[in-house]
Amino acid sequence: MNEHVHVSDLRFDRLLAGELGADAAAAVRADAAGCDRCAARLAALTRDSEAFAAQPPLVAPRRRRTWWVAAPVALAAAAAIIVFMRTRPREPGTRTKGSDVELMIEAGPRDALAVVGAGDRIHPGDFIQVRYSARTAGFGAVFSRDGAGAVNVYVPSSGTELAPLPAGDKQPFPESTRLDDVLGNEYLIVVWCSAQHALSPYVSSIRAHGDVMDDGADCTVRRIELVKERR
Repeated sequence: MNEHVHVSDLRFDRLLAGELGADAAAAVRADAAGCDRCAARLAALTRDSEAFAAQPPLVAPRRRRTWWVAAPVALAAAAAIIVFMRTRPREPGTRTKGSDVELMIEAGPRDALAVVGAGDRIHPGDFIQVRYSARTAGFGAVFSRDGAGAVNVYVPSSGTELAPLPAGDKQPFPESTRLDDVLGNEYLIVVWCSAQHALSPYVSSIRAHGDVMDDGADCTVRRIELVKERR
């Protein structure tokens, strides 16, 4: 018997934001109707969304953000006052509007990698490889939130800062990642920035909010949610 995979908060968020197509939205609602836990979570998120929409808009001055590596308590406090922005998932290999950077995600057996898009199936033991096209050198990282809610830094696999990325066309990130056996929705976040940043704030953001902030014109962020299941 296959283990039931609960609908992720990201999927519910996209449903409530009207970002899912009719078939995908119907599938999410059907999953929620057949699972008490999912139904309760959808109801809670719906209430939160309606309460948030009823609040007056908050206008804050725009200013340059500075990353600091701080103690976990300080990071948690800072996260409470940061406004996080989401962009809609993009089709495989497309370029971010207004950006000269293109990010492409591939997955599969090491000798048979293929470009993947939102909702595609992946399997334990598959590899994740990110490619990019950029006219100038930059810095990047690949983050993941797996089906158990754990946050991982796939690239770089060591160090405290984004990985250096030379300019080029369809260049691979310096490392690929072999997937473990945790099943469920695998949410990948790829970041390319023109300036160097520490990894710690990104990890803290994903743990606290399930996503990372967009840092203005400095960074391009690509998000994609895949479904990891057994072969």
